[in-house]
Amino acid sequence: MKNEKDFIDKDAVQASATNDVLSFEEAYRQLADLVKKMEAGTLPLAETVLAYEQAMKLKSYCEQMLKAAELKIEQVMSNQ
Repeated sequence: MKNEKDFIDKDAVQASATNDVLSFEEAYRQLADLVKKMEAGTLPLAETVLAYEQAMKLKSYCEQMLKAAELKIEQVMSNQ
């Protein structure tokens, strides 16, 4: 059985090697890749569950990043 690291290149919050925060684009790419794998229906059940858990973490992370970007845009707009 594969573990969570087999499904993604980096942790949902930090890149493992450098402790840099994942970019939105990288997190979204990883999420899209996981969705494709799950939709293909070829993963065993246990791997599908791990993929789903990781996908939910990535989804939450992407939503947080989008919310932060939205708040920054609102701040810029209100300072004009």
